[in-house]
Amino acid sequence: MNTLSKLNPDLAPFKTVKAHNTSASLIILPLLFFALLLAFPEVSRAAVDSSLQLCAQKLIPSLFPFMVAGELFFALGAGETVGRLLGKPFSRLFGISENGVSAFLLGAVCGLPLGAKYALSLYKNGEITKSDCEKLMGISTNAGIGFVVVGIGVSIYGSVRLGWLLYLCQIVASSVTGILLKGDRKTCLTKPVISQKAKNSFPALFADAVASSAVSLIKICGFVIFFGVLSAFTVSASSFFSLPTLIPATVISFTELTAACEILREISLSNSPVIHQSSRILTFFAVGFAGLSVHMQTASFALEHNVGIRKYLLTKLISGVICALLGAAVLHFLPTP
Repeated sequence: MNTLSKLNPDLAPFKTVKAHNTSASLIILPLLFFALLLAFPEVSRAAVDSSLQLCAQKLIPSLFPFMVAGELFFALGAGETVGRLLGKPFSRLFGISENGVSAFLLGAVCGLPLGAKYALSLYKNGEITKSDCEKLMGISTNAGIGFVVVGIGVSIYGSVRLGWLLYLCQIVASSVTGILLKGDRKTCLTKPVISQKAKNSFPALFADAVASSAVSLIKICGFVIFFGVLSAFTVSASSFFSLPTLIPATVISFTELTAACEILREISLSNSPVIHQSSRILTFFAVGFAGLSVHMQTASFALEHNVGIRKYLLTKLISGVICALLGAAVLHFLPTP
């Protein structure tokens, strides 16, 4: 029985009814999705096949080597060395403890959702406050260099320049958002805490980096496949109701980053200059926002540590908007193919 029920047993039935209503409303979503799978099996089959090809031919080859290198980089302690050099500027800029710089760097180099996970680890170890953690999760949840530059820029759009523009605008957007939501440094841990980590041999660290990267990549591919199917249903529904192309494109940009970029690329091939440019700007938003699939993963980690995600979601939404605005300005002066 929960605390409220213990204090006032008369309220227990109302608490139970509310919980049942919430569960009933959530059950509708998987039932609706299940119904769509049965009604349109050819759409889901084609979407799964396309998503698997995307993972096998573009995502895994471009992302896996970077993930292993990034994991090994931080496992060997290089991230902490860089963090000691950048800790004070980081704290002054964002109003977050110096200890948080390593999470920001990990997220920027290795990518989703490692930055947020590391921020939660810092909070669990007492190296940052809860308030710092809630904000740090948002500015540290960024797609890594390999994922954006190679995975999206080269593999999906065929443009390394667009990949670098997407990556740089994402990091700038997260930094600007962090400054806009700057906290009070008086409430954070001002002195860096030196974490005591057990030193392992290089073979052990390398094996852990490969294994951890493989598991993370499997999870990423799973989300790509699921949201690929969801995106296909969205496109089919918009076509059935004759909705403007940019409506499903906007909806898809909120879902999963890889699937969204793949569909936005197809939309960008339109002969209409407005649709072409708008789809590119939505791509910048999708990269800055990072996608609901990542936010679901982060929420599951955060709830385990009793950390709220409202500030995190607000941070990512603002980052997405800023990234889209930066993308619109950049594409105006530096048009890409």
